[in-house]
Amino acid sequence: MKEFFKMFFASVLGVITAGVILICISLFITFALIAGIASKAGGGEIPKIEANSILHIDNGSFPEIVATNPWSFIDQKDQTVSLSQAVEAIKLAKNNPNISGIYLDIDDLAVGMASAEELRRALQNFKSSGKFIVAYADRYSQKSYYLSSIADQLYLNPKGMLGLTGIASQTMFYK
Repeated sequence: MKEFFKMFFASVLGVITAGVILICISLFITFALIAGIASKAGGGEIPKIEANSILHIDNGSFPEIVATNPWSFIDQKDQTVSLSQAVEAIKLAKNNPNISGIYLDIDDLAVGMASAEELRRALQNFKSSGKFIVAYADRYSQKSYYLSSIADQLYLNPKGMLGLTGIASQTMFYK
């Protein structure tokens, strides 16, 4: 009976010790995550926009939905800009006196026509403020040319290409 109580209390002590160790480790991980997120959220300074700055739009695709990564504070290389974020940035640039224009660098725009139309409307709204828009590409697809056609100046690389296929329709033939 003495051996039984000895083994029982040793097992209980082992379970309590393991529980305390697990609680300490999980508290450490939780505090580390909270500190990392808080340092990223609270410590990020808003960049100062200098006078005569230009908004550079160089992404060829603007997904309508961007999945947020909870670990993005660790690796900031892959930051995708959504369509709504791009439109909002253009609207904010219109009202910012330090931004004097937009530079479009869009090759083969990989969005649908509705998204291209929304971006073009935002750019047209931006242009109504009297600020300039300059577009450059190595190759223009029909959508990227449509989006860039709102620009004051449109440049194409001398070795580049312009792929305009036009809109076509066909009648179906049934025998």
